[in-house]
Amino acid sequence: MLNNKGFTLIEMILILAIVCMLTAIFSIKLTSYNAATNLEVVKLKQTIIKSKLDSTYFAKKNNVSIQDNHIVVNLKDEAINKLSCRNTKFSYNLRGHINKPVKLECSGYNNLYNFNLSIGTGILYE
Repeated sequence: MLNNKGFTLIEMILILAIVCMLTAIFSIKLTSYNAATNLEVVKLKQTIIKSKLDSTYFAKKNNVSIQDNHIVVNLKDEAINKLSCRNTKFSYNLRGHINKPVKLECSGYNNLYNFNLSIGTGILYE
């Protein structure tokens, strides 16, 4: 007489395969969302650096305003969808310098990004 209590090896392998497939699907979605957030961080940094270079090259003052999910440089609005940033305003003068240090805080999917703009040169530090 056989005792039919418990699981067979095939049932255990089947359950393990289902759990592995669900884990793989979840981790792929999580990785793609992190990658999208990182692209938004790069976009934000490029916009700030371009603003500094434009003010130096064209000898004009650039006003930069970061509000929630938008960065505005001289009234040109650009969306940063995957990031939420604390409201910050600063200006680059004709030489590409800023008058006061700026701390920019943004949050993305489970990450907090801190950027610092140094006084004078206005160089962006991460």
